[in-house]
Amino acid sequence: MSKRIPSPVDHSRRGFLRRLCVGAGGVAGTAALAGCEVAEVRQSGEVLASYDFDIADHADLGTVGGMVSIDAGVQPLLLIRVADAEFAALARICTHQACEMLPGSLGKWDKDKKQLTCLCHNSVFDQAGKYLTGPGGVANLASFPVSFDATTGKGSIDLGGTA
Repeated sequence: MSKRIPSPVDHSRRGFLRRLCVGAGGVAGTAALAGCEVAEVRQSGEVLASYDFDIADHADLGTVGGMVSIDAGVQPLLLIRVADAEFAALARICTHQACEMLPGSLGKWDKDKKQLTCLCHNSVFDQAGKYLTGPGGVANLASFPVSFDATTGKGSIDLGGTA
């Protein structure tokens, strides 16, 4: 008569949940490591020092209240025309739950109030990126200085990086 060898895997409900939690921890750890890769790219000098733009290349910036999405190196931004010769450059990823505030989708600019709303959960920020209202615990958005020459229609966003 052969003796049955017990399985090393616990097939009970509790065992299944334990394996599920361990697997989820591995996925979370992998995601955390992926974030390290972004930090290494930024520290290695691959971040742009500035991003130049021409409003002729962005039809939505032709009028006050216009907003476009820009990928400035590794920095995803929203460039917003807040006045005739004034622009705001804000981080495009909401600080609440990392929703990407793309214009016409999850990002809405109110030109009268000069406020950006993340439409995922209605977090509201001013033109300097300061958190105003919405879900609790939301941090300010990163904001970047913008210079603009109204005579040429060209501008530059200071990203604070190294060339």
